[in-house]
Amino acid sequence: MSGVIRSLIKGKQGKNSSAAKRCASAGRAVTEMLESRCLLSSVLVNTIAEPTEQAGRLVANLRAQTSATATSAAPVATGQGSATSPGPVLDTSSPVFQWDAVTGVAGMTGYQINLYDETLSKFTSYQVGTSVTSYSPPASALTAGDTFVWNVRTVEGTATGPESNYLYFQAPPAVTLPAPVANGQGSTTSPGPVLDSAAPTFQWDAVTGVSGLTGYQINLYDQTLGKSYSYQVGTSVTTYSPPASVLVAGDTFVWNVRVLVGTQSGPPSSYLYFQAPPAAVLPAPVATGPGSTTKPGPVLTTSTPTLQWNAVTGVTGLTGYQIYLTDETVSKTFSYQVGASVTSYTVAAGTLAAGDTFVWNVRVLVGTQSGPPSSYLYFQTPATVVLPAPVAIGQGSTTSPGPVLDSSAPTFQWNAVTGVSGMTGYQINLYDQTLAKSYSYQVGTSVTSYSPPASVLVAGDTFVWNVRVLVGTQSGPPSSYLYFQAPPAAVLPAPVATGPGSTTKPGPVLTTSAPTLQWTAVTGVTGLTGYQIYLTDETQGKTYSYQVGASVTTYTVIAGTLAAGDTFVWNVRVLVGTQSGPPSSYLYFQTPAAVVLPAPVAIGPGSTTKPGPVLTTSTPTLQWNAVTGVTGLTGYQIYLTDETVSKTFSYQVGASATSYTVAAGTLAAGDTFVWNVRVLVGTESGPPSAYLYFQTPPAVTLPAPVAIGPGSATSPGPATSSDTPTFQWDAVTGVSTLSGYEINVYDETSKTSYSFTTNAAATSYTVAAGVLTAGDAFVWNVRVLSGTQSGPPSSYLYFQTPSGSSSSNPPTVAQQIAADTDKLTRLEDEQHETVRSLKTTPPDTTAYTLLLQKYDAWEKRIKSLKSARAALEAEI
Repeated sequence: MSGVIRSLIKGKQGKNSSAAKRCASAGRAVTEMLESRCLLSSVLVNTIAEPTEQAGRLVANLRAQTSATATSAAPVATGQGSATSPGPVLDTSSPVFQWDAVTGVAGMTGYQINLYDETLSKFTSYQVGTSVTSYSPPASALTAGDTFVWNVRTVEGTATGPESNYLYFQAPPAVTLPAPVANGQGSTTSPGPVLDSAAPTFQWDAVTGVSGLTGYQINLYDQTLGKSYSYQVGTSVTTYSPPASVLVAGDTFVWNVRVLVGTQSGPPSSYLYFQAPPAAVLPAPVATGPGSTTKPGPVLTTSTPTLQWNAVTGVTGLTGYQIYLTDETVSKTFSYQVGASVTSYTVAAGTLAAGDTFVWNVRVLVGTQSGPPSSYLYFQTPATVVLPAPVAIGQGSTTSPGPVLDSSAPTFQWNAVTGVSGMTGYQINLYDQTLAKSYSYQVGTSVTSYSPPASVLVAGDTFVWNVRVLVGTQSGPPSSYLYFQAPPAAVLPAPVATGPGSTTKPGPVLTTSAPTLQWTAVTGVTGLTGYQIYLTDETQGKTYSYQVGASVTTYTVIAGTLAAGDTFVWNVRVLVGTQSGPPSSYLYFQTPAAVVLPAPVAIGPGSTTKPGPVLTTSTPTLQWNAVTGVTGLTGYQIYLTDETVSKTFSYQVGASATSYTVAAGTLAAGDTFVWNVRVLVGTESGPPSAYLYFQTPPAVTLPAPVAIGPGSATSPGPATSSDTPTFQWDAVTGVSTLSGYEINVYDETSKTSYSFTTNAAATSYTVAAGVLTAGDAFVWNVRVLSGTQSGPPSSYLYFQTPSGSSSSNPPTVAQQIAADTDKLTRLEDEQHETVRSLKTTPPDTTAYTLLLQKYDAWEKRIKSLKSARAALEAEI
């Protein structure tokens, strides 16, 4: 192995290493991170690699996750492989790397396995726990026929130790797959026969004797367009018809079929050529009008003509007609589609411009294929109608600024217009000259007056208006322009503010932070709608605005709005619609200063010096002396921080409480914590008590149970007599906090994990019917549970479930219903056990998350089984 590759597997040994320099000088770093979690073995796999270009080839360099290099002993790698390259050819694509356990290393957290594909120059790294001395890389990691080298090193926190000896091996070569025999459609010479169907069926002989066969891949190539298509079917399929839309009429195609084993495809069958049938020859419809075949065509009497044609018959698959209509004056084309039974189309009003020249044709549609056009017919739309201007008779005058009206809701009037064909109404245009703002309104043909909304006419502004005739979307010339002025705004009185406060700043200090602002009622104002209150915090420069009804003469500020000890000023105004009057006198006041809250006295547990005493429990009760003499005391706020992982918990208790017990599972074993408590008055909290430090007791070292059966220590293991095996193990003794056992089962065939829990007295567990898939290979282990803590796994035992029954007498419907009912009972028992565990597990923990996932899995299986049973019951 080259020195470069050896340095890659060793990792980064120092800032000045040559590998580090090469990594630092790489033009672009591409980082891959793949993570997979196995509930069975608790193995966490991380792959982190950076390719760098060197000497014309890609070299993979491990980007170290560690901040230092440990000095512990190197493990001894015992297999797979040999010490010389290229090593033996393995008989499996899932080898098990093995090494001797390293002992006596303080702080050791696991092992790191480094794997290098010398053929592809690809580096991969995996990490496992301290109790593991073997590892099988994912099957996808080993490319068939490639040469590999691997080693293992210890991991101590973020540091790695020296590497083991290097072992070389070769992955088994790829399986040689047979080529299927294609027997239709087509011939082996190009261009092949012309088919009589646009939906041909490709056929081939079934391939047998291929282990792991997963299906067939059909490849189709349109030689005319240079376009490829690929389809996959199952192992039992020997025919395939491509979608009709793929085969373009008249094109030449070639196809073949290949065997699939997972992602590997075999050699192609013989190539068969064929030609898609040519496109059908479609007839051209006969356009009957309007228009003539010579340009510019007749002038129509309408701008919404109905285009007509004769029905086309004798066309198989006729789906409709396509109409093309072009405005030749402005070079604009419109396209419309109608159904097969339609022989006319009326153009929508407003589409065709007046006085322009148009040409149109119609075509037959068969799916997406259109036939030749009908004859082209030309026509002209009628010219624009000259519309008369209405006569405006009021309000206003023809000179600006016009009279001042005595109403804010004037009525505009005009004489009716007669003798206009197609007239659809009137358009009234209003313009506020003062604000430069325009308004437009439309009314019907029988209307000769209009009053704009009162909110439009701003008091005292100058306006001008006119009216026009409407014929569809066409409007005629304006009437004469009439000017007027809106009446001036009413002079509103100022309310009298009565309190709280004084007219001089900073004003009195109130006894409340939720004062009631008061004023005398205003009378004699027409249209009075309410009052507007403005309240400003002059200390912070913040203003509050409130509106109340016309009968209200007070407003109480919501508690918590006004800051303690600040200076405020307020006034009140009359409201008439959106118009507000002048302010009342300005009144100043100050809110009472903030209450100085005392700090509680924390009693324990803990000491004021870090790291504090080691407690005997992980659910300590935090205690403090009661605080008295605080008006409005609402409770206490406790802050508890795990300084080891920098995580803070916050709790609130009532005013009568002087202790708080931390829930089980919240505090990590062996960590250092600090806590304090504060007084609460509403949302305000006082200063903290003294900070008290303590340490939780270290995690209990739990033993690994001894698994008895079923199964053996080597894969795939023996076949069980049923798919409901009973897992057995020896009882674990001497663990004072033993709460149960966790059984982990992994289906190696479907890559599915299962986890079950039992009580502390159990030494066996029977899997419910329907959980394990028949004929699959499994591996299992068992762990001790102490609360939410689980111990190391037992030995791993492999077994296989029996294949599905081959009995010639399948169960009756009644028997199947009874079997499903039994399965449901067992599954629901498992689900209820999970619910009980959820109720006693803290929500913000990994154990709680795993229990939720388990609950969801039971729920899906129960729903599926209930649905199947209901279907069977419907057959009786």
